[in-house]
Amino acid sequence: MAVYSSQLDAFFGAEGLTNTSANFIANKAKEMYENSNNVFFDFVTSEVSVIGMDRKVVSHKGMTMEEFDKSIDEVANVGKLKALIAWLREAIKARQTMVNAVNNTDVETYATELGIELPPEGEFLVCINEDDVIAEMSVAERCRYYYLEAQCANLGKLIHPSGDFSSSIKQAKKSLRTGLSTSGEGRDMTITEYTASLDMDAVDQKFMEMQELHRSLQAELNGIKHKIEIALEEHNSKAMMINHKSSEEFNLAMKNITNKVDEARNKELQRIRGLKIIIPDSLKETYEMVAAVGKNK
Repeated sequence: MAVYSSQLDAFFGAEGLTNTSANFIANKAKEMYENSNNVFFDFVTSEVSVIGMDRKVVSHKGMTMEEFDKSIDEVANVGKLKALIAWLREAIKARQTMVNAVNNTDVETYATELGIELPPEGEFLVCINEDDVIAEMSVAERCRYYYLEAQCANLGKLIHPSGDFSSSIKQAKKSLRTGLSTSGEGRDMTITEYTASLDMDAVDQKFMEMQELHRSLQAELNGIKHKIEIALEEHNSKAMMINHKSSEEFNLAMKNITNKVDEARNKELQRIRGLKIIIPDSLKETYEMVAAVGKNK
């Protein structure tokens, strides 16, 4: 399959070795060349003599031509053993690479490799918020909306029982009811008299007008906010219904595809695990030599 390189198939065929057998042969071949004592090179013979005496004693004997030829042959033999080991190790690694590729390939990619058409994602609507609805208003509508918000906030702050305007009226009326206040005692006593600096009825009238204006503006703002809530509810309810339907249809289609992919994936894994590691012609003689070692013991 295209989920892994087709070059990996070169290691396998209908007949050959299992991973267990290949690993056994590779370990056996390694043990053979590691235990080999036939490779050595020594080209010098040493003789020791004493001055005044004709007799020489050989202290070290270099290799003969026969031994040299054997070492050269053994070098070639070790090379063949290592080549066989390399082939078998790479084949074992290739099989695992193929297994990993099949296991790790996502459903969409695997389905595409199988020629299965993936389902369209369907129609999905994005849910919106208040800002999205306001963004769809005309310039005049948006300007009016922001104006109402600002005015309601500003007036509400002033006429609130703890606001500046409301608190100032309460304080003024309290001071005007008593008319005066004293501070200190005896000759140090001071008297403060309070009089209205303007017509308090006019102040009360203006306060009531501001309350009425606030109620009017707030009612208009609430009306707009209600329309926004309706628009949000209509759009988002529709979006959720469409999205749920599209999601269910997509998930059902993908579930069917996933089942097909899983079936194909398992078949491919079974095929890969059943493949045998072939021995190339150039390595057969070495393989047979390794396989034969120890059989007659």
